[in-house]
Amino acid sequence: MDTKEEFSQITELIKNGDIDTANMRTYSLADAHKGDPSISIRCASIMKVIGDDDGTVKILRDMLADLPEDEPERFEALFAAGILGMPEEARTGMESMPLIRERPQQYGRILFMSGRYEDALKAVSGSESKDSRILRAEALCALGRYGEAVSESAALAEEDGSYEAAVSYCRSLISANRGKEAVKFAKSKLKSDKRSVDSLAVMAYVMRLEGKLLAAVNYGNRTLKTDPLHIGGLETMAMCLVEKGDVAHAKLFAGTINHKSPGHPAAVRILDACNSIS
Repeated sequence: MDTKEEFSQITELIKNGDIDTANMRTYSLADAHKGDPSISIRCASIMKVIGDDDGTVKILRDMLADLPEDEPERFEALFAAGILGMPEEARTGMESMPLIRERPQQYGRILFMSGRYEDALKAVSGSESKDSRILRAEALCALGRYGEAVSESAALAEEDGSYEAAVSYCRSLISANRGKEAVKFAKSKLKSDKRSVDSLAVMAYVMRLEGKLLAAVNYGNRTLKTDPLHIGGLETMAMCLVEKGDVAHAKLFAGTINHKSPGHPAAVRILDACNSIS
């Protein structure tokens, strides 16, 4: 059986609630493909969805002990390990690699996840990619420099109409206790294009952060009706479920994201939120 079919069967086992079998088969798959970071990362992310944190760490440690010689592949494997919960190990592995200068947003994200906010800012200084600017705003918020964060993310949202840019701006505003402005921005974005799935997802995101869960679920449902695999919509719906204490169903949304994009930060955020209350 090829790995694609194996992963599909594991996904079905999780959906059907047969977690023990899914766990066993994921371990076996990871063990059979040691030395292949793409398989290890996917298996580790499945373990995180299942809720087996020890399994996640074991698979990642095995991967880190046998990293590829190819530097870009090595860097990507380290980055994935950091996102999945081992940022210090990822940072240690990355810091001597020349690629940190070519991929500042990834290195900066690992520094941020390690709680090194000033270092994360330095890593992305001079980088004008969308991911770098989003990270810069997050790091500024983490350092309490809310005015600078709002300015950074406002400029990005004006230049870039993506969901990620809009959410970055709204997050900065809400962090700065300017939630009303975030709501106003989200409403204006939706008004300008009522059929935009990203605008619906932004409204869902803002409503959740403002504590209006019913409205968040309403906009989240509308988002997913238009695009059932919209990651922003899936994340907001999952987080609403977490706030209601429904961890089991929240994990299903995380699993959907993880199936679409193994190890995606949105899935990790959902699972970390689930673990914080379980």
